[in-house]
Amino acid sequence: MTQHEQVKELLENHRGRNNPITSDEIKAHIGISDINGNLHTRKLITETIEMYNLPVGSTTKKPKGYYWMETNEELNDCVADLDGRIAGMEQRKQMIIKNYKESKQ
Repeated sequence: MTQHEQVKELLENHRGRNNPITSDEIKAHIGISDINGNLHTRKLITETIEMYNLPVGSTTKKPKGYYWMETNEELNDCVADLDGRIAGMEQRKQMIIKNYKESKQ
């Protein structure tokens, strides 16, 4: 079984927002030695979701991790979480630009 197939199987077994699996748990199940934190593991998860068109969401709120979305509410919560992260990144970007410009005056 390939790593992508193993990730797919793990994700299929973690259905619903209250039953997530973390990247650390996925890494341990597959036996990945990820010296860069979980960079390789997260990339593998993203590739698997894309490869198999899986309805998998994730959250950084407890319980955190990846989960197979089963309801519209779970989809909406996942999208709202992503929108919040995007907004935070945009704020940081604007702050960096402002601070840089001010430092050049």
